[in-house]
Amino acid sequence: MYAEKTDYDDIEMSSRLRNVLRRNGFESLEELREYPKEHFIKFRNMGQATLQELYQICEEQGIKLRSVEDLNDKEHGVRFDDFLCMDAFRMGIKCKDDLRRYSLEELENIRELIANAVAHRSYLEPGNIQVALYDDRLEITSPGMLLNNVTIEKMIEGYSRPRNPAIARAFAYMKIIEKWGTGIPRLFAACEEYGLPKPELIDFDGDFRVNMYRKRDANTETNTETNIETNTETNIETNTETNTENVGRIIRLMGEQPSITVKMIAQQLGLSVGGVRYHINKLKKDGVVEHIGSSKKGTWVIHD
Repeated sequence: MYAEKTDYDDIEMSSRLRNVLRRNGFESLEELREYPKEHFIKFRNMGQATLQELYQICEEQGIKLRSVEDLNDKEHGVRFDDFLCMDAFRMGIKCKDDLRRYSLEELENIRELIANAVAHRSYLEPGNIQVALYDDRLEITSPGMLLNNVTIEKMIEGYSRPRNPAIARAFAYMKIIEKWGTGIPRLFAACEEYGLPKPELIDFDGDFRVNMYRKRDANTETNTETNIETNTETNIETNTETNTENVGRIIRLMGEQPSITVKMIAQQLGLSVGGVRYHINKLKKDGVVEHIGSSKKGTWVIHD
């Protein structure tokens, strides 16, 4: 992605550094905070002299760059590579003190979840893997709903159908993940062993989410359980309302633009392509809509 408009256009720097930042998609120097500085040398066309110039400019602009060493804790055997550092930084984990809020078993489970999200997400969808950190839970959301014949119940039992087998094989070879089908069962087993609440798996509107809850003490256990149940019920109700609204918007677009494609619907409504296909397939099955002709040149027919 090439960043055309940036907020560093008025900052004095070499044309080489400016091109490096643009060609790597940076619209703001602030975005560099999400990367460990050791990763910058891997940017396309980045050399040592340009790297030193970048360090100097960031220092002058008051932008504190972080290092993998801010997180690595050799004493306790905690080690992050560049990409896990990026995920940690986005989660608000910036230093060893932030890490100490988590037990080692929680960190290992988080690492496994993020690795699985990278290996199993749909790369045909335009969205990104989203990591959200709350006081009581961690949410990891991946673009792309579950594949056919894959259910949450089967996943808990150990069934796996990799969406991206090449990535999964590479991760298994590098010991980032275990063999296929073991991730979710081991996650549930580890949470039970260490007294953590059961993870929550949610398949909704073209995306897949895993919620991992923090360890709770006896005083907050009842309240946390109630909150989990309430949040789950609210999510289900909200998702149902959202799905109904999205279906109505899809049908309206088909009526207004009969030749519209699935990709165009997704773009106009701000939804994932997989989510739109999911809704359309249900509409077709229920006999509400019908597509006549090819996928690119055909038209939609809405049945009353």
